[in-house]
Amino acid sequence: MKILKSVFYGLSPLVLVFALQCGGSNAAGGDPKVGDTCKDLGPMDARIACSNNNIIFCSSYSDYKYKLQRECDEGTTCKVGADGKSASCQ
Repeated sequence: MKILKSVFYGLSPLVLVFALQCGGSNAAGGDPKVGDTCKDLGPMDARIACSNNNIIFCSSYSDYKYKLQRECDEGTTCKVGADGKSASCQ
């Protein structure tokens, strides 16, 4: 039992660090928001998402923070493409 407890307490900080790196202020889960970080991306990578019916993106160009790309008009819905690399207001 002591071994399991030692392993659990030893791994807990690693799990926390991993979770924080995977989403920054969005580590608790859920959808990214404007201002959240994406520091896990490489300099040539990018990520796109929908937030509050707006298209947001994150990359080295945006200093690894999600920024607003486009506001969807009333009556349209933000949708991320199946490839996960594009989004549109439909």
